[in-house]
Amino acid sequence: RRPDRQETLSGGRINPLRMLFHPQDTAEEIKRTRGGSMAISTLILLLWFAATVMQVSLTGFRFNPYSAAALNVGLLFLRTVPLFAVWVAANWGVCTLFDGKGRMRDIFITNAYCLIPYTASLFLYTAMSHLLVDDEAMFMRGILVIGAGWSLLMLFGALAGIHDYFPGKTLGSILLTVLGVLIVLFLLLLVSGLLQKGWAFVYSLVNELLYRVR
Repeated sequence: RRPDRQETLSGGRINPLRMLFHPQDTAEEIKRTRGGSMAISTLILLLWFAATVMQVSLTGFRFNPYSAAALNVGLLFLRTVPLFAVWVAANWGVCTLFDGKGRMRDIFITNAYCLIPYTASLFLYTAMSHLLVDDEAMFMRGILVIGAGWSLLMLFGALAGIHDYFPGKTLGSILLTVLGVLIVLFLLLLVSGLLQKGWAFVYSLVNELLYRVR
């Protein structure tokens, strides 16, 4: 049925924190009412990126394997927001082929909401790294494992709710989406390599022409 105006407005005020404990039901409601917030989803993505940068740059030296001099914010950005966009596009493409019911907007919003536990764990990890000692490294790792595991469980439920899949089909769609992401990344690296070689060839050709003119 078509959602009425009151239901749609109510869906627009869906609390992202509901996804923490009821991912499938919340995802189904977002799909049914066209609810959820693109602004909040984008904010969560930016917080994920910020938390990743903070983990690399501000984690206490006892627990930080990274070098501050080697910090590459651009690379960290590529590992977060654009990678998420590729995931969303790949999942939409895969599930379109396998009778998935979710729109790309719904996938974007629900999957962004699923990042809340992992993003929180990154912030908590960075903060706790300045309070704990070496003997408590297992506790530090546990923070990230719990955050990542919680987000993955939410993702499983959210995709099942968005696409109306049973558990086996949901798992299959996730595996195919991962494969799709890897294919896209491979193609991007291939194109990037070809462009770099093409630019190097043009650059050397121009330099040779300028040298001969002089």
